[in-house]
Amino acid sequence: FDLAPRLDRPLESSKSTILLERVGNLLVDWLFGDVDDTRMPVIAITGTNGKTTTARMVREILACAGDRPGLVCTDGIFLDDEQVAATDECTVAGHLKVLTSTAVNRAVLESHHAGIQRNGFAFDRCEVAICTTVADDHLGPDTISTVEEMAVVKRALL
Repeated sequence: FDLAPRLDRPLESSKSTILLERVGNLLVDWLFGDVDDTRMPVIAITGTNGKTTTARMVREILACAGDRPGLVCTDGIFLDDEQVAATDECTVAGHLKVLTSTAVNRAVLESHHAGIQRNGFAFDRCEVAICTTVADDHLGPDTISTVEEMAVVKRALL
């Protein structure tokens, strides 16, 4: 059995790759449509303090507006109104659980400096980026040693 139709077979005699490319593009457009329509909107939140409070507030606003938000914060992962994890999941792995969920249509993703430094982000862009604060509260010898270094890491979200 064939896993996919062989679009090149009808064109073997004409050797026209232009026609094959056009047919392929039409097929991909038909299957996937407008990429912007399929992308989940992301609100990303970082900062030294206030990330979780801000993320929970944004999630609540979206829910009150009729959306089905997914939330990743220090308190865990929430898909719509259901808590599916109760630990800090503010890294790429936690973000992917929201971004790949069919239970939600908006993502509210808290990102702390350790997660950003270790793995970056699970998304290529966000519709809204929030940085609450940049302070010396979480400086240490094993991570970031100055407020300026912390600001550079937080700025990566923008």
